[in-house]
Amino acid sequence: MKSQTQVPPYKLIRSRRRTLSLQAKNGGLIVRAPLRLPQSEVERFIEAHRGWIEKRFAEQAAKERARAAFEANTDPKEYARQTAEHKARAKRELPARAQEWAHLMGITPASVRVGSARTRWGSCNAAGAIRLSWRLILADKEAIDYVIVHELAHLRQMNHGEAFWAIVARYAPDYKAQRVKLRALQRRLEIEGR
Repeated sequence: MKSQTQVPPYKLIRSRRRTLSLQAKNGGLIVRAPLRLPQSEVERFIEAHRGWIEKRFAEQAAKERARAAFEANTDPKEYARQTAEHKARAKRELPARAQEWAHLMGITPASVRVGSARTRWGSCNAAGAIRLSWRLILADKEAIDYVIVHELAHLRQMNHGEAFWAIVARYAPDYKAQRVKLRALQRRLEIEGR
């Protein structure tokens, strides 16, 4: 007889979908499943992905510990002052830098604005409007330039296909290294709560 291990606690969301998915969020587990899928299949799926679940929970716990340590050593008033300075600097410098790159690339964006997106460094819509996160100002110059080039390239190719990446590589040949740096910065900013 096979021994059963305990399935971790989870929130089950059933809907008209065809696949199962897992999401580790805020120390909890969310499972999305098709309406008629038997409960035993759901639990089998969870058990088959136990390693992934444990890894995500460990990552979340490490982030929470790092965040607590950061907050314990940070003056809230100074933090707020620095954040305001970063935002003001971003609004001054990022649109100007984007316009320089637009001129260099022969592209004219409809607008370049600075916003507060947390999960994206920048975005470009079909109308040609580019938005950059103020948090981008915390990156080094090469990473900032890569994001700007990336968004401007979308004005030529509104996808991430081969032609798009060829444009990006033409103006930011080290873009892969910049993406690595931006991922590291994103992790740091998550810990700092920025």
